[in-house]
Amino acid sequence: MKKTIPALALSLILLFAWICGSAEAPAEDDFFDFGDDMEFAFFDWEEDSFFDEEAEYRAAAAHSQNTENMNAVSGFSDPDLLFDGDYGYYVSENRESCITALYIGQDTDVDIPSRLGGLPVAEIGDHTFANKGFIETVTVPDGVRQIGKQAFFKCNSLRSIYLPEGVIGIGDQCFGGCSCLNEISVPQSLETVGEMAFLGCLALREITFGNGLKTIGDSAFHTCPELGRVTVPSADVAIDPTAFQECPEELELIYADRI
Repeated sequence: MKKTIPALALSLILLFAWICGSAEAPAEDDFFDFGDDMEFAFFDWEEDSFFDEEAEYRAAAAHSQNTENMNAVSGFSDPDLLFDGDYGYYVSENRESCITALYIGQDTDVDIPSRLGGLPVAEIGDHTFANKGFIETVTVPDGVRQIGKQAFFKCNSLRSIYLPEGVIGIGDQCFGGCSCLNEISVPQSLETVGEMAFLGCLALREITFGNGLKTIGDSAFHTCPELGRVTVPSADVAIDPTAFQECPEELELIYADRI
């Protein structure tokens, strides 16, 4: 009996070897031909366990909503951005003033506060009111010295804006695309008008600059089809040759010192 068991085992081994040797090798595709029920048999994971960029963004945005320094435009947290009411702002380097960064209000007539977070507003920062198509009038407070790049870009319902004495610069494309703008009070202190500052101001008919004006930049009034009169203090003002491209041929450029 003891000899019978090893002999039987040996016979089975030889039989198995013969079957394996004579069988055809499976086709390459056979290794991956799983039925629907077998699709994840060897890869059992949860899809959500992998990094999902969109989900991570949503989580970051949700977290940002709960922070004091939430950037209301992009949804990302900015540790330097502070809020006071409807305004986001940055503190200036000398810590003595602040710069507006964004507006999250819904007023059609905007009276910008003179102080934010207890600090005087010294500058209307880049893009602060950009694309706010519902704004119709704006009053800039005393103490502001600079209006930033694209600060009111494409505010296409903006009809009038008041700039106080003390403002010395209007940034590039500041009022670009403000197609309804037809009234702007320009202070005597204004020195520079940036590139494309009034690009596409379709309703602007007249503008008078004060004695402080020094430069009018490239394409500053490009495509202002209703612009009929521009008054500058003297011929000493550096006006870029492209400043009035696509404006009416009959546009009058008046030098105040020659009147």
